[in-house]
Amino acid sequence: MTEQLTILLVEDTMTQALMLKRILESTSRYNVVIARNGKQALDILSHSNPDLIVSDVNMPEMDGYDLARAIKADPRTSGVPFVLFAALLQRDDVFRIIECGADNFMIKTYDEGYLLARVNDIVANARMRVRQSEDDRQWNGVFDGHIVNTHSTFTKVLDMLLSSFATNVQQAQATTEIAK
Repeated sequence: MTEQLTILLVEDTMTQALMLKRILESTSRYNVVIARNGKQALDILSHSNPDLIVSDVNMPEMDGYDLARAIKADPRTSGVPFVLFAALLQRDDVFRIIECGADNFMIKTYDEGYLLARVNDIVANARMRVRQSEDDRQWNGVFDGHIVNTHSTFTKVLDMLLSSFATNVQQAQATTEIAK
């Protein structure tokens, strides 16, 4: 039997939170705890240690960026993988994501297969990072369920990420403009 992992889901819209919880718990691999905002998430983290935190970006009281900063600044929680979850990201958001210390991001979707695959990959990558030193000159990770091994430096991988992100944002903005 697979180990059950706990996800702290920080989402201020309860209907979205419950839908995401249902999707994530559908495989029995994940147990989801819901916080309605960043402050409530920090309260929950004071007495629990989830395996993954997925947070909405825009929330009252404390947004996802400030929550990521607080979590990454605390030595007790800094190693917990933190994922920002947004309806649509703008071109400059990738820099805010990197700056706040988030480990990853996802565009909000309720496509069960896609969401579960992304979360599974993020969890697998986080576990791989624990075993990989910061000085490693190769990047090993999981993408779409497949293990990927490269011999690229961190800088090259980051360049590729930024390039891919810019392209995706551009395509999303073009699609939004067409729909208007």
